[in-house]
Parts: sequence; structure tokens; C-alpha cells
Amino acid sequence: MPLISNFACCETSHIASMTHSDDAATPADAHYTVGFKPVFVVVQNVTDATQREWYSGMASGSAILTQANGARTTPATGGVVVEGRAISFKVEKDKKYHVLALG
Repeated sequence: MPLISNFACCETSHIASMTHSDDAATPADAHYTVGFKPVFVVVQNVTDATQREWYSGMASGSAILTQANGARTTPATGGVVVEGRAISFKVEKDKKYHVLALG
């Protein structure tokens, strides 16, 4: 059995999980205050089977996009905005989203 050495974990960790859907004709961006500074955010579009990931160190508003076919890109727009303790992202009408933020 392999040994894991030099393993360190944060003293305090935070997790926030949300589900979002919007049936407005032109939905506004989703905006959540999570109560901690996120270091990792995943926004899953459950309807279309796509996922956007944002990591600490990436520019706010950017993301790694995984398409339903597995292709991964870094789109110029439509990423995850992280500002302090808040996150936001663009939503589409009648789509369901699951969001996970870790800090």
C-alpha cells in the first residue's frame, strides 16, 4: 500500500452548494454570496451536460469549459466571476444549474 507523505490540508475549509434555474424570458446573471473567498468553483449546466470550472489564480470572468462531448476550452466570455465572497455566472432560460464553491 503506498504511503502519502507531506499531505497538508487547510485548517478550515468551506463548501457552498446551490441549485439554480430561471424561466424568465431573458434571465439575469446568477449571483450568490457564499460567505468565504472561493478558491474553486464549478458551475454545471445539468440540462446541456456542460461544466465551467474556475480556480484561484485565474482571472475573474474566465473558466475552463467542458462540453458534453468532453472537449475542453477556455472561452473568451461567459466564465465565472469571483469578487471577494461572491460568485456570478450567466444563465440561460429554462436551464438547470448546480454550483459548488470551495474555499
